Amino acid sequence: MCSYKLLVHKKSGYITQCKGCTNYQVAFGTTVFNLSDADFKPFCDRISVLKLITVPNGFPNQKRIRIELPCCNSTMMVLNYKELKQLYELTEEAMIMEEIDQLLNNNNLTSFS
Repeated sequence: MCSYKLLVHKKSGYITQCKGCTNYQVAFGTTVFNLSDADFKPFCDRISVLKLITVPNGFPNQKRIRIELPCCNSTMMVLNYKELKQLYELTEEAMIMEEIDQLLNNNNLTSFS
């Protein structure tokens, strides 16, 4: 059974990492999916790129931004610009928390978990 380390929790969702298998669980809106350790960073990078290249248009509530989920064949999230920003903030904070935890562990300091 997995024991999770909470990386980030916001109104829009959360991201945890299993302490045993190191897989990630991402919950956003009404969607929950798991990512392997190898898939997590590329997924976060993809969200970051989408955030940079997506221009908000005159239809802010239009769900037009498609994000393929690497864990699930033929499954996508479809977001509007506001949701993309929220997912970006969630993934960026999780990546920062991972970096902080790694730095603390490398220096034999106490981690956040």
